[in-house]
Amino acid sequence: MAQEIVVVTLTLIINHLWVQQPLHIKSDVSGKSIIAVSIIPLIFILEAILITFKNNNIINFKSAIIVGICAGITEELIFRGILLPGSLTHFNGHRGGIWYAVLISSVAFGMAHMVNLADQPLEATLLQGSNAFAVGLVLAALYLRTRSLILPMILHGTNDYISTIASHGHLAMHNESVAPIYHSLDFIHRYYHFLAS
Repeated sequence: MAQEIVVVTLTLIINHLWVQQPLHIKSDVSGKSIIAVSIIPLIFILEAILITFKNNNIINFKSAIIVGICAGITEELIFRGILLPGSLTHFNGHRGGIWYAVLISSVAFGMAHMVNLADQPLEATLLQGSNAFAVGLVLAALYLRTRSLILPMILHGTNDYISTIASHGHLAMHNESVAPIYHSLDFIHRYYHFLAS
C-alpha cells in the first residue's frame, strides 16, 4: 500500500508540474446517464460481495480490499486520468482519434501488467495482460461516457478485488484463478457493447 501511495503522489506531482492534464473526478454528464451506466458496475459489485462469502473467502477479504482500492485509484489516475485524456488531446481532429487514444491507454494498461512476470508463469502473465487490455477498453469507454474517473475507479477496484479473492489472497495469478478471468472477459465484452451503444 505504501508503494501505491508513492506512485499516486509522484503521478500527481508530475502531472501538476509537467503534464498538467486536468483530472476529471466530478462528472458533467446528466444524472440519468450516470445511473444508466452505473447499473452494470453495481451488478459487478454485488457479484464481488457474493464471491467473498462463498466458500469462506472472507479470509482473503483484507488483501482483496487493499488491492482493489490501491489499484483502482492508482492505475485509473495514470491510464484514464492522464494518458487517455492526453492522447485524446494529441489526436484531436484526427480521423479515429478517439480510437487511437483508447487503444494507446488500453495497450499501455495491458503492458503495465506484464511486470507481474517476475511473480507468476508466462502463460498467466500473458492472460493477465490480455485481460487488462480488455478491461482497459471498457474502463476507457466508461470514462468517456461519464467524463469522470469515479466509475472507472470503482469498476477497476472491484475487478481487482474479485481477482484477488479468486487467487486466494495472492496478488499473482495461479491456474485455479484463470476461470474467473474468462467469466470477467465475457462480462467485459457485453458491458463494452452496452457502453458503445
